[in-house]
Amino acid sequence: MKIRRVGWTGLRVEPPSSADVPRLAAEIRRRRNHGELSGLAEIVPAAHTLLLVAHRGSEELLDRLARELPTWDLPPARTDGSRLHRIPVRFDGADLDEIAARVGLSRDRVIAHLLRARLRVAFLGFSPGWAYIEGVPAEIQVPRRDSPRARVPGGSVCIANGYLGIYARPSPSGWWIVGTTDVPVWNLEADPPALFGVGDRVQLVEAP
Repeated sequence: MKIRRVGWTGLRVEPPSSADVPRLAAEIRRRRNHGELSGLAEIVPAAHTLLLVAHRGSEELLDRLARELPTWDLPPARTDGSRLHRIPVRFDGADLDEIAARVGLSRDRVIAHLLRARLRVAFLGFSPGWAYIEGVPAEIQVPRRDSPRARVPGGSVCIANGYLGIYARPSPSGWWIVGTTDVPVWNLEADPPALFGVGDRVQLVEAP
């Protein structure tokens, strides 16, 4: 486990495996909820790292965590206790045929892989409501587009580099569009505004 301080109040943690990031984040949240880490202000998971931010005046907590984190026993990965979002998708994406050609499958087989995929929110970022959703099957994984688009519509369901994402609003994008959805992933009138949370499960279903 690689650990280093970031500024006065931050600690960057890189576990041995990216699969350990959500497990470590869950254990830190559990301990904070039980009052053990009351000086911890933020827990920010990313693809391979975790950023911990302490309240001002609690910086010594980061020194303690740097010593103790490598010795912690982590909980098993969650399999069925997290929220499940069923997202209706119209598989009308402009890139489906090109994805199919790249991976050597038919358009229908690409869609079938997406419908069977066991997807989970790995981390959040990039723009309001955006979730990096892991679990895109290896058979249909593609890298980012060589030529990004200047604009994709809000509601676009896209894949790239093993992740799936849903755009809350029109945005530039280098990802491949597989479909569209009417599900709002960011709603300022909701609490919280973001539909997805880290660890949530996601299932795509074909929209009627």
